[in-house]
Amino acid sequence: AKPAPPPPPPLMTLYKDKDAKVAAKAMLDEALKRAGKDDTWNRLGVARVLYLSGDKAAAQPIMDAVQAKETDPENLMRLGRIYVEAGEWTRAAPIFDKILAISPDDDDFTLEIAVFRLQNGDRSGAETILDKLFATSSADPDYLIKAAGGFLGVKP
Repeated sequence: AKPAPPPPPPLMTLYKDKDAKVAAKAMLDEALKRAGKDDTWNRLGVARVLYLSGDKAAAQPIMDAVQAKETDPENLMRLGRIYVEAGEWTRAAPIFDKILAISPDDDDFTLEIAVFRLQNGDRSGAETILDKLFATSSADPDYLIKAAGGFLGVKP
């Protein structure tokens, strides 16, 4: 008799022969477990998938905890981007304002926030940010390209 194949590795059991939603939930639960409480980047990754796939109720506690406590502009930027992707500018804008306040010299974030403002109907706010950026920046061609894209609705 032919020997039985070896069992799949443990992670494969999360998705093998399972409905897509069941598989995704199992994988996201495992990712949260592995991320632990201090891995904000990966916790936000889980929240992003949940939120954008329609399970906002499961994502929101993760996102609220980050918004309330986080001071790392990179993690805050990731949170704001989730809301932008979801088309929820009014939820993203205060997060971006916080980033500008705690990290005013990060030209990359500043430019991206200006572009998001342009794309969400706040040209005046965007131009105020761009004025500051281009007054102090060497006007790197990449920044000019991204800003131009913002005026034309192209994502940075």
